[in-house]
Amino acid sequence: MNMANVKIYGAETSRYEYFKYSLEQFLRRYNLNLEIEEIKNVSQIIEDHVESIPTLRINSHVDIVYSEKEGIENFVTKSKENIIQEFAPDLLTKILVPIDFSENSLNAFNYALGLAKEIGAEIELLYVNHPSPMVVDGQILVDDVTVANRKYNLHRIVEKTRKELERQRVDKEFVMIRDTYMMGLAADKIIEKSKDKDLVILGNTGESASKKILGSVSLKVSSHGHCPAMFIPPNLKYSGLKKIVYAYAPTSYDQKVLKSIAKLARKFESEIHIIHVDDGTKYEPYDISSYVSHMYEDIQFICEEVQATNVSSGVNNYAENIKADLIILSKKKKKLLEQIIQKSQTKSTLMKSQTPIMVFHNDDIGCLCGGACRQKPDANCHH
Repeated sequence: MNMANVKIYGAETSRYEYFKYSLEQFLRRYNLNLEIEEIKNVSQIIEDHVESIPTLRINSHVDIVYSEKEGIENFVTKSKENIIQEFAPDLLTKILVPIDFSENSLNAFNYALGLAKEIGAEIELLYVNHPSPMVVDGQILVDDVTVANRKYNLHRIVEKTRKELERQRVDKEFVMIRDTYMMGLAADKIIEKSKDKDLVILGNTGESASKKILGSVSLKVSSHGHCPAMFIPPNLKYSGLKKIVYAYAPTSYDQKVLKSIAKLARKFESEIHIIHVDDGTKYEPYDISSYVSHMYEDIQFICEEVQATNVSSGVNNYAENIKADLIILSKKKKKLLEQIIQKSQTKSTLMKSQTPIMVFHNDDIGCLCGGACRQKPDANCHH
């Protein structure tokens, strides 16, 4: 953490007191042990070259100045964002949300917002433009007007969301939002940006676009991303993660995934359903019930074996029956993923599923612990 030097300049007004109270609550909520120096002396304010009050000054080089036009909530939000960036950049869970301005991608963004409000997160809204250049007199020209419009629309979505969050005055958790515009192939850029993220959230476009979802961007991200990828069905609103289904196979890798799932369970007070789908294929049984009851005494695990003709229908039917909030799959189980996202017979179950699906990767197991494991390393947290 950088050296802490935080000053607030102001006078005894209701606006100043509200700002100070909001800041103190925020620091307490995230265990940021920063001492704030209050300066109300007019001569000192003038000597420190403060433009107007209230003002927050961080480490003598960052000034956040109140603007009557932007309002107090915007001032409070900017102050919190700058404190996080200066003193605890890894404190918040980092979520990447790629959008293409479609209804389903915007729904995924709204789902991510609901999640972020509960856990505290930084959302990066990403638009990747794969332009179709024109060739005129042997020169390649890019449609600058279209590019400018897409950048504007992306930024407008973020600004509108920020203002809405300010009006809501959500004190439970803090949400930061920023937008990024990139040129190139969507899947490649999403994978590139996932390197420093905890989670990628994408919209599942449904059965009508199954070829696009299964054959290109989402499949590539789920296979090669550097953090877990979460796919949100159309029109689904975030309502918590109270019931989580994990499609389990008896491998050492699955036990590693369980550590991350345990983190989720503690964060969201979730009930974890560990299921093995018996579709006739051979497997080595393992007493998973005894394992989890011994390793995770504080978490409610329910272990079931499900009979089904294929893994996809078994997983999805079970999730629907218990009204699950999330299905978790691990990428290492290639046979499982192949059965779920490649066989044509499963399109009707996966693509119509109203349960979000999260895919964990073999080499990079993330978590939604709010960044706590970065501050205080946890042997059980594979962040």
